Amino acid sequence: MGLLRALEARLSDPDVSDKSGDGYYVRTKDGRKVGPMVGARWPLFSHPSPMSRANLSPKHRTDRVSPSEYQFRNLQKSEDTAEIASAWRMAGGNYYKVELRRGVVFDRACSCKACGHVCELLIIIVCFLSIVGVFIFLINSKVMEKERKKTGEGTWLLLEFMLGLTVVMVIYTIRTLFKRWRKVSTDVFASEV
Repeated sequence: MGLLRALEARLSDPDVSDKSGDGYYVRTKDGRKVGPMVGARWPLFSHPSPMSRANLSPKHRTDRVSPSEYQFRNLQKSEDTAEIASAWRMAGGNYYKVELRRGVVFDRACSCKACGHVCELLIIIVCFLSIVGVFIFLINSKVMEKERKKTGEGTWLLLEFMLGLTVVMVIYTIRTLFKRWRKVSTDVFASEV
C-alpha cells in the first residue's frame, strides 16, 4: 500500500497534476480515485540526467517511456495491485479500460526460489498431518486412555490447546508461504480493452 499512497500524495500536488486529464487512473477497493498518473517531472524518484541516460544501453534507457506509463508500471510491479479495484487510461477525452491480471510466469515458477517455497510448503503440510495423526492415535489408544486418566484432565486440555494453536499457526504459515511463492512466480499483466 506504500507505493499507492505515495502516488496519491504526489498526484494531489497542484504543481504535478495535469490539467488535461490524460493519463492512467486507478480506483482502490475502498473507493479512492488515484490519477492521472502523468506529469512533467519524473515520478517518485529522481530521474537520471540526460547525460547519464545517453550512457545507458538502449535496453536500460527509460526515456522511451512516458512518466504516466512509468508510474503505472511501478504500481503494476508493486504489491499494491491487490488494492486496485479498477484501472483505466484516458487519452484525448476517450476512456480505455485497463485490465490487470495476475498470471504465472513459468520461467519463474520453476526457479530455485519458487521451488524452495513449494518444498517449505510441503514440509509444513507433512509435519502438520503427522501431528494430527499422533493426536488421533492418542485419542483412540486404550493404553493412552489409561495414561490420560492418571495424569488428569488438565494435561489433556493442554494438549487440545496446543493442537488448536498448531492449527492456527499452520494456516498462517501456509498462507505466508503461498504469498511468497506467488510473489516470486507470478507477474501482473495489463491489457487495454
